[in-house]
Amino acid sequence: MAFDPTPFVRGCYQLPGDPTRDRYIVPLSGGIDSTATAVMLKTVFPEIHFEYVFTDTRPG
Repeated sequence: MAFDPTPFVRGCYQLPGDPTRDRYIVPLSGGIDSTATAVMLKTVFPEIHFEYVFTDTRPG
């Protein structure tokens, strides 16, 4: 069974701006930090539409 952080963080975080009007763009590099952030945002704010943008950060 996976750990569900929702009961601990719901109400602790607030999105900036106005969710009814603003766009929320989440940059993803494919690494664990950006992936965890995207999962956490969707878990804590399931009613918000997030737009995900992949940006390759590997050199080369």
